Amino acid sequence: MDLIYWDACLMNMLENLYQIKERAAYTLGSAHLVPGIGGNYAQLMHALDNHPVLLEAMREYVPATVAHWGNVLGEDDGRDLTLCNMEYIDGVVQDAKEYVDEFLRLRGGMEADSEEEMYFQKINGTLQPHYHSDEGVLYFFHNDEDEFVPSADMYSAFTRIGNRLMSGRLSAITTRMRIALGRMIPVSACHGIPDYMDRVSVGISWMERDDFMSADQSHAVPSLDKLYPLLNFDRATGWSRFLRDNVMRKSFTE
Repeated sequence: MDLIYWDACLMNMLENLYQIKERAAYTLGSAHLVPGIGGNYAQLMHALDNHPVLLEAMREYVPATVAHWGNVLGEDDGRDLTLCNMEYIDGVVQDAKEYVDEFLRLRGGMEADSEEEMYFQKINGTLQPHYHSDEGVLYFFHNDEDEFVPSADMYSAFTRIGNRLMSGRLSAITTRMRIALGRMIPVSACHGIPDYMDRVSVGISWMERDDFMSADQSHAVPSLDKLYPLLNFDRATGWSRFLRDNVMRKSFTE
């Protein structure tokens, strides 16, 4: 297909993109929650009629749709719509693999209950409303303080974790990743995001160990630790190695 359009919440995650990279030239989706009105399909048909090249049609449709959402949502509600070019996704995933390997090497060198580990848990995430707090560094894609959505902006999280850990190696990898993401994301529009972010990249699963390992008998695959390793993204990067061991300091997650 030329384009797969996910008109649903939280779909613009690297795991989803990598799973269907052979199925479409482009994907279109949101890393945030999508408002109930969904996509602006009249605008979509207008853009496709006016532009024979898909990319040019998306340059019209994407910002127009985010602006349309802005007319019906509050100013503080984060929203985005992002077009991804599957031709360049392998470069992003390769950078992600290098980051994960180095990140886990550093994480594995921390002694249990040491000051270093406690500091890592502190910067490792937060469930404060509006995606972030002064204590945490991750940007979670949710806008309800009573509900935690375990999807974080990958580039923002990787960059800020690397900077806080004072790792030149991680910072170098994220610089390459930013360039690779720039190739993969030719069109994106967002509104209502924190001041410390200049753009939305793609989501990546980020949660505590207990949530990753917990069983859910209502699903055929009862726990994420059984399902996640089946994803092509995890086979390429081994991100589940972190999710299985991730503990966030309780005072910053309750």
